[in-house]
Amino acid sequence: MAAVLKKRALAEYSNVLQVDAIPLYNTLIEHYLKEEEPAVRVKIINILSQMVQGNLIEPFSLFEDLQPLLKGETSHKAIAVLLSIFHQIKRIEKDDKLHLQIFQLAKKYLNNRSYEVKCAALSVIGDFIALDDKSETFQSTLQLLAEYSHDHEPRVRTEALNALLNLHDRGVKLDSTLYEEVCEALTDDYEGVRMAALRLIDVISHLHSEKLVAVGSDEQIRLADDAFARICKMITDPSTNVRVLAASLLGEFKEVSLEFLNQTLDKKLMSSLKKRRSGLDGQKEYNEENSWSSGKKMHFEAPKEEVEDDVNLMSSGACGAFVHGFEDEMQEVRTATLDSFCKLATHFPSFAATSLDFLVDMFNDETEEVCLKAIHCLQKISLHIMLREDQLKTILVVLEDFSMDLREALHAMLAMCRLTNKECLKFCIDSLLKNLMRYPQDKRSIWKCLQQLGSRHPYLTLPLVPELLSIHPFIDMTEQNIEDPAYM
Repeated sequence: MAAVLKKRALAEYSNVLQVDAIPLYNTLIEHYLKEEEPAVRVKIINILSQMVQGNLIEPFSLFEDLQPLLKGETSHKAIAVLLSIFHQIKRIEKDDKLHLQIFQLAKKYLNNRSYEVKCAALSVIGDFIALDDKSETFQSTLQLLAEYSHDHEPRVRTEALNALLNLHDRGVKLDSTLYEEVCEALTDDYEGVRMAALRLIDVISHLHSEKLVAVGSDEQIRLADDAFARICKMITDPSTNVRVLAASLLGEFKEVSLEFLNQTLDKKLMSSLKKRRSGLDGQKEYNEENSWSSGKKMHFEAPKEEVEDDVNLMSSGACGAFVHGFEDEMQEVRTATLDSFCKLATHFPSFAATSLDFLVDMFNDETEEVCLKAIHCLQKISLHIMLREDQLKTILVVLEDFSMDLREALHAMLAMCRLTNKECLKFCIDSLLKNLMRYPQDKRSIWKCLQQLGSRHPYLTLPLVPELLSIHPFIDMTEQNIEDPAYM
């Protein structure tokens, strides 16, 4: 009975709120029209936005009331906030006709001289445009957003690119023709523009991974490879936020070619990513009469403007991207780089084996978080690698660390790894026993690790059994204490 009374009271209370909201709404609108201070008008708009969010105002009525307010408003800040209310309307009202009216209204404010108003209008356009790929309105709006990505105001450029991202989130397949324009934004002076461009390049590369794009005058590569190389280059960006984003996006490129992926481990451009002119082309030029000298014929020098360099399929600035990420001074960049590295190494087993030394070096990182991330990464790729003795020397130093989280993570990682020979196994066992003597509280974790090491390496364990158990073929050795944790 009490529950029924509570429900009835809540229902009556909600009805009172809905009834009382109407005069409150009217009072706010009247006060807005009389108020001369822009800051107060902005505050009133924020209250109206909260009322919309709480379903206290009818969306159609609000839209009808906002139109005259927008026309009479002189404050750019107030106009921008008024436009932002429309986002709340979309979450409540799904009427396409109303959405079209809001879209058309927002387009009128793109000519406003204030960057705040332009940004708000672009955001509304990206949220309310009808998703009809074949309509002229949709195509012209896409072109409009592309044009505003070159606006003189950096915040407007950022919002235009974000509007394109919003279209993708709503299910629009962005055309590959946008790729070149978006790539130009990577050199923008404004951090926000570069970050939005990175996200768009990532989106377009997944939608059109196999499409060919021009590199140089006569070479073409896959769009996925070109996008990967461009994002690699942003690993050295001056902005920490851009570097973190670029590092995190690298892990999403499951379509990248292996030669481009291997280049991320070498700061010098590999020969496989350089395209040289063929011998047939050189012979053909040699046989042509009355032609400019190429500089490749004997006793002839070429005019400087005619000399053709090798075409690099990957910018030298993009080489060694993972190396740059691992060496970055910011912990956030190193962590993001490790995450992406782990994803790609899991997907490309040969890359995991090639890059193992770089990952092992991260065990020496000065921060516990990065070292822990490196341990987890090595554990995930353990199926694709085999540890050598020199690598184990670097890895097992972590067993001396004071952090119990690091030590236990390393125990779990060692239990999953494969070792190359019995010397590696013996070295692991000795290091774990030293760990047990130094930190007795780790005994359960160490026992489990040793058990897994033995089961994974039966042929390496067998030759070590006499030494480990102190067994001699014809001499009766001193009996070990069965309560000794190391002997157990």
